[in-house]
Amino acid sequence: MGNQRRSWSGIRQAIDELHDGVTGRPYLAQAFYAANRPLIGRGKEVAVLPRLNWDLWQVPAPQKLFRDNFVHYNWHSFWDWGNGELGNNGVHALDVCRWGLGTGYPIRVDSAGDRYRYDDDQDTPDTQVVSFTVDGGRTIT
Repeated sequence: MGNQRRSWSGIRQAIDELHDGVTGRPYLAQAFYAANRPLIGRGKEVAVLPRLNWDLWQVPAPQKLFRDNFVHYNWHSFWDWGNGELGNNGVHALDVCRWGLGTGYPIRVDSAGDRYRYDDDQDTPDTQVVSFTVDGGRTIT
C-alpha cells in the first residue's frame, strides 16, 4: 500500500545514495503533504447510487444512511471508512521515509491535530502532525 513512489527513478537514485552513506547516518526523515482540498460540504440523505451496493461497501463499519458526499473520494474524510489525509496520501510519503531510513514499523506514534480549516461534514483532522519513532533512535515526521 502506498508504494508507487518506489518506481520513480529520481527517488530510487536518492534512496540508493542515502543507503550508500552519502549523507552519513540518517536519523530523521520528514514528509509534508499540503493540499487545498475543496469542502466536502454538508451531505444530504439521498437514494443510493444504482451501481453501488451500499450495505456491502460499508462492511464492517456501522451501517449509515447514504449521503451524497460520502463516495467516491470523500470517504477518506470519515472515521468509519478512512483516516484522513494521513491514510489517503500520507502513506505514500511515509513509505519513502521508511525506505530511506531502512526501518520497519514504528515503535511509538504521537499525533496532534484537529479540524482547524474546514466547516463541513469531515470528521477526520484537516490539519495534523504525526511523529513516528522507529528503531535505532530515529524519527519520521
